[in-house]
Amino acid sequence: MLLNRLRSERGFTTVVVMVVLLVGGLLVMASFAASDGDTSIARHDQYYKQAYSAAEAGINFYYYQLNADVNYWTKCPAATTAVPVNPISTSSTNQVWRSLPGNADASYSVEVLPASGTTLPACTGTAPNKSISGVLDSTTGTFKVRSLRNGAIKLETQLEKEKDLQQLYVLKSSTQYIVAVAVPPSNPLPNVSIQPAPSSPQSPVFTGKIYAFEIASGKPSWQAPAAVSQMSLPLDQPLDQPVLLFLRNIIPRAGQGQQKLTAGML
Repeated sequence: MLLNRLRSERGFTTVVVMVVLLVGGLLVMASFAASDGDTSIARHDQYYKQAYSAAEAGINFYYYQLNADVNYWTKCPAATTAVPVNPISTSSTNQVWRSLPGNADASYSVEVLPASGTTLPACTGTAPNKSISGVLDSTTGTFKVRSLRNGAIKLETQLEKEKDLQQLYVLKSSTQYIVAVAVPPSNPLPNVSIQPAPSSPQSPVFTGKIYAFEIASGKPSWQAPAAVSQMSLPLDQPLDQPVLLFLRNIIPRAGQGQQKLTAGML
């Protein structure tokens, strides 16, 4: 009787089913863990594109108003959701925003900043205030980063003066502000055309200086800014990594050789 019980295979199927369920559960957990990182990157890219579209919409809105009336900037319209032109302020508590059509998560608000050495209309204040996110006064080198959430000054520092300033890019990681100050190239590469890689508005060809500042202290992360010449700067690259990536396509002019892709890291 005991021997027959030991030879019996009753209950064996239950063990197999339990092992299969365990392996299946582990595979599901591994799949979720693998896809979680991709979800975070995709969400960051979505937020970046929404912010970029909102900024472009704000510029186009004000540009349209100036085309219709060159003196529009002096008229100080009351800020509404239809006309979100706000007085310059160090606080965004009462700032009026306008949502993009069909996308309530993306919105823009307009503040008119004075040029260096000029004064403002009475409705926007009595003294120039350049405290808006990522603003550089090229005549003095004063640079400020302002929170668009509560108007607080997050960073105020001194950069090198750039009389030929073309563009300013401010990137933020979890620990640093990366500030890219673009100027015209002083020594363009001869007989070639420099194209962004990848070819996208989010990868401009950049010449200028790269600064890094610690978010917690506001102090420079590097002893001196890094100089970059005619390299494409992908603005949507992951920033919480130990390097900053630059790319470019070098396209020779007719009869000058073969096209090649070069890369650089900072």
